[in-house]
Amino acid sequence: MAKSLQALTFRRRLAFEMLFILTLVLSAAAWLYDWERASDRARASAATDAEVQVLALNALLDRYRSLPRLWAEDTQTTNWVRRGNLYALKQKATDWTYLSGAYATGVYNADGESLVWVDRESGRGRIQLLPDQISRAVRQGSLGRGSLIDAAGRPLYLFAAPVRGAAYLGAILVVVDLSQLEQQWVIANHPLVLVDQLGDVIVTNVEAIKGQPFAAASRYDRGWVTHQVRLPVMGWTLWSIERIDMGRGWVVPAMGALVGLVLWLTLARVFRRQIQSVQQERLQKSVSLRLERQVSLRTRDLRLEIEERQQAQRKLEAAQAEREQTAKLAAIGQLSTTLSHEYNQPIATVRTYAQNAQKLLAMGKHDTVADNLGFIVEQTERMSMLSKTLLGFARRSDSQLSWVDWQVSAREASILLLPRCRIQQVELQILGPPARLKADSIALTQVLLNLLSNALDAVRDTDAPQIALTGQWTEGGFQLRCSDNGPGVADAVKDQLFEPFATTKPQGSGLGLGLSLVHDLMQRFDGQVQAIGGPNGSGAIFILTFNHAQPASEP
Repeated sequence: MAKSLQALTFRRRLAFEMLFILTLVLSAAAWLYDWERASDRARASAATDAEVQVLALNALLDRYRSLPRLWAEDTQTTNWVRRGNLYALKQKATDWTYLSGAYATGVYNADGESLVWVDRESGRGRIQLLPDQISRAVRQGSLGRGSLIDAAGRPLYLFAAPVRGAAYLGAILVVVDLSQLEQQWVIANHPLVLVDQLGDVIVTNVEAIKGQPFAAASRYDRGWVTHQVRLPVMGWTLWSIERIDMGRGWVVPAMGALVGLVLWLTLARVFRRQIQSVQQERLQKSVSLRLERQVSLRTRDLRLEIEERQQAQRKLEAAQAEREQTAKLAAIGQLSTTLSHEYNQPIATVRTYAQNAQKLLAMGKHDTVADNLGFIVEQTERMSMLSKTLLGFARRSDSQLSWVDWQVSAREASILLLPRCRIQQVELQILGPPARLKADSIALTQVLLNLLSNALDAVRDTDAPQIALTGQWTEGGFQLRCSDNGPGVADAVKDQLFEPFATTKPQGSGLGLGLSLVHDLMQRFDGQVQAIGGPNGSGAIFILTFNHAQPASEP
């Protein structure tokens, strides 16, 4: 019996030693697995946050990138720089600074010396000379850009554009304060570091390394993961650094203890097969519930993501519709003077004929009264047609595409522009076969109104002005060609015609949004718009191509 007890003791000790070793091995393996999962989560979080911060940085800089060129191309600014009118430039720079939200703006002469400087620190951060890199770029006619940290430790980014007359006169400088980006990073729960091409820290939410050379490998080596995004235009690198979260590390020893307990119970052969069957069933149910919970959570996340995207799409469509409506109202505003004359003339005529009819009625001349009343009816029908057309055009579009008769939309646009055509003595022709196009009727009227209105502006100073809107079938669908005999469009600006705020009109004659809206609406119709020169180099032709069209006789 002693041998039996000794053997049993030996076997139990051997079993527990093997169980202990196996538990350690499994716990270590589980811990390493959990560590890798936590590392993957940290890397994914760092990468996502880095991309978001890059988008935020680009959005901040894009707000100011086009401002110096826009201001530098202003004729009034060019004249002031040429004449050295520092007082006017100082007033203008003050408006630029506080209306744009920039940190500072400056005007520099051809030698790169500061003429005018306005900032939000009462001039204490003045840059006396343009940096060499920026000076070389603006002299070549390019957009100058660069960065620096001022004496107060504030990170700044610079945009500069050349001011040109007959020769290079100077430059307009816009300074962007990147510390506002740094203030946003303060709320982040992990380090974010923006490093310039020399490896120095420009913007960060870690105060200790600001302005110092950055060495990610030595500072964040254990327990951290790093993700970097290169910004090739500026030569910068954005580092997103995330700590590996092992907050659930207690799960590892718990799993090890559980495995050890199961193995001990198995080796001891204490439990009956029925208990083992129950444990197996519970384990399967636990796995099933966990899987269902994960599927439910993932489904909920996907549903929320879909709802967010649908909401963003609805906001985008609402913004586009609001932009179209604003453009229509702006067009109506531009037509208000001529439309007022178009209403006042028949009203005055109606009043005169009505007064004459009263007198003729008193004199018993009923036939002449009838003629006067008939003419009055014609004038009221003329005003009614103009009112219906104007109200229909001003109505909001429902954004639904349908088959639209292009000649109806062309007539509505011509009715709205008829007063201008009479004043400018323009011959407006609408030619071509009937056809039905896949479009929005109100939006198509707006497209034609914008093109015809631009054509009227183009032939303002042309002898015997002519405008034609011609429809024709092509192999790929149907085309509408709006042509005029004006001065035409220069080749240098054809590529920028359909960009927002691009315009060839004199200053104050438009915002440059009409052709951009035409381009966007044609894309919504699954069509294209292009501009070409007229025959023999005179005039301009805008071609609208509709890929979905059918003869007017089809249902």
